[in-house]
Amino acid sequence: MPPLPAEDISLPETLELLDGSFAAFAEGVADGVYGFWLGSGISKGIVPGLWTLPGKIIEGLRTRAAPSGPCRYRESLEKILNLVVLTDDQREKIDLSQPFDNWPEKDVISETLVTNYAKMLDEGPEGEKSDYLLWDVVDVVGTYANPALAPGAAHLALAALVLEGVASDIASANYGNFIHFRSFFKLFRKTKKGLLILRAQFFIF
Repeated sequence: MPPLPAEDISLPETLELLDGSFAAFAEGVADGVYGFWLGSGISKGIVPGLWTLPGKIIEGLRTRAAPSGPCRYRESLEKILNLVVLTDDQREKIDLSQPFDNWPEKDVISETLVTNYAKMLDEGPEGEKSDYLLWDVVDVVGTYANPALAPGAAHLALAALVLEGVASDIASANYGNFIHFRSFFKLFRKTKKGLLILRAQFFIF
């Protein structure tokens, strides 16, 4: 029987694997042999995923663009749309007077750009900083450092591993690092146990 996907496996089935075919791995984790790398999946369902970025950027540029005449925001938008291979018919259906959510080809555009988001983020308006689309249009702080967001079960589970001394090294390149820290502080504050050291370079804000 093939192993169950991580999204579908139950806790008892997970424990059975850790006591069985993954016993050596579990022992290594308990002994601090492994460091933890936190990927973006850990915040799935808590912060907006990459799928939302193309629409947010396109809509941000669209609302800033002038309807006619030279406009650096519209030029930036055109460069981003040029990253997507569209037929003439599909391109003609794009109406810049309409919100991106109303575009007939929005799914095709988002699907393409989400796999090429680094290039998309490089196509900012002329005269702006290189990270303009990320910080000003996407609003990375408002999106990923929203104080209303709460840590999920995975964040709290990792914080518990830190508290128990199992996970001593955790690294991440995610914009959602604040969620990890909040979960750590939440558990440490409740238990008043242990010493928590966060390296400055781990912060992005």
